[in-house]
Amino acid sequence: MEQTKHCITGVNPHIFGVSQPILRNSQAFYPIWIISKKTYNVSNYIHNGKPRGITVLSKNEERDPLDNYANYGSCNAPGVKGCAHICLPRVNALRECACSLGYHKVDDVNCRPSLVVDEFILVADSGQGKVFQLPLASDATSYSIVRLSIISRITAVAADSNSQFVYWSEKPDGTIRKGLLDGTRRATLKLNSHAESLIVDPISRNAFFVNKKDESISVISNDGQNQKTLMTSTSVNANIKMITQDSVNRKLYWTDTNNTEGQGQVWRMNLDGSRPELVLSDLDWPHALTINHENSNLYVAEAKSAIIYEIPLNSIMNITSTSPQDITNQFKLANYIFPVEANIKDIKVHRSNLYFVDDKVSSVKTFNLEKGPSSLTSFGSSDFFSLSSMALVSKDYYRSYIATIPSPCQHRSPKCNGICIDISDTESSCICSDGKLLQGSTCVDKEYIAKIYGGTQSFKFKKTRGEE
Repeated sequence: MEQTKHCITGVNPHIFGVSQPILRNSQAFYPIWIISKKTYNVSNYIHNGKPRGITVLSKNEERDPLDNYANYGSCNAPGVKGCAHICLPRVNALRECACSLGYHKVDDVNCRPSLVVDEFILVADSGQGKVFQLPLASDATSYSIVRLSIISRITAVAADSNSQFVYWSEKPDGTIRKGLLDGTRRATLKLNSHAESLIVDPISRNAFFVNKKDESISVISNDGQNQKTLMTSTSVNANIKMITQDSVNRKLYWTDTNNTEGQGQVWRMNLDGSRPELVLSDLDWPHALTINHENSNLYVAEAKSAIIYEIPLNSIMNITSTSPQDITNQFKLANYIFPVEANIKDIKVHRSNLYFVDDKVSSVKTFNLEKGPSSLTSFGSSDFFSLSSMALVSKDYYRSYIATIPSPCQHRSPKCNGICIDISDTESSCICSDGKLLQGSTCVDKEYIAKIYGGTQSFKFKKTRGEE
């Protein structure tokens, strides 16, 4: 595998290693990796040509006693300022400070990320448990880390282009959180619910996620105070992979492989959980999907065969189901990513370009939708370990295609004290958290009602849309 590291250790508190080569203009370049054993910071540099071996110079190495100690560039030499991340000893020169992945040097010893505020892609590297930002308008190889979490491992990421909030899911505790790009204003939305996939409604800022514990899809209010299970699969083979939102038509789409080749499906339902419909069937291993309102298309990726289907939204709004052979536009990528076996995990579309992550390779890939798969190329760096999720932030896209969509929830009176869902340009629905029932615009605990009426009276509640 491309991201496999061959490591050795020395007395110096770092681990050094060499990964497999990167081909650039038919020339091989070898990444040399450095990992601090104390802080777990990771850095690398590119070596032109195959290294003959790696050794580590430390203060315990034998040397001529007449040599000046400082000439060896020891990290512990007297009067030498310590490095913020990783210190590399040098022979007959001052030690060199290196930054961990996603950080940039601001002086001789200090490092910090260099984040942009618009037009970027966020990628969750589940191998490192971190999120990185790749700018779209500048050199994507100059990526930066987004410092969202220190301890937990991030596996899924989403973002709101308007508010600049980032949403993420963590392992192993199964927590869903949100916060700004700079790491401030962090808040916990949900505990004990590992999200396989996570999206944010750009209008209401409710968060939808796939809960792998019971193969269900739930919605959480923006403040994290209310959660409602919208659907739970009844299939014994269910394996829901990803969700995406059609903001214009107010639909939620998801993929389900059913753990069986040839039985994969794409489903959709209203944002309040009502009217589930089968959209695509007879797929092999559907995983990633996304909707782009710039060209009004749904994109679905076959994870293993590396086929991406492009389907006009207006052609599937009034149908119940279709099969792959009925889809005219198909991007077949297998011949262009050979010899790596594909496993496409997420896709995004922006300005005629499709971006995807594949956990079998260590970089984001992209191709132009008009030119097709022959234009496939890497986007950004190849420093990553196992990319599992992406989020795209573009204020221009939000202003052009999202900001003008009406939101009845904003004008609802009285206000919903549960989760308000826009179901059309003029109607909204108030749904309650699991364990509560709706009375007017107020959500009431079922246990409270049962206690009052003692289970002896017939008490009928008005059911809202999506309420079981």
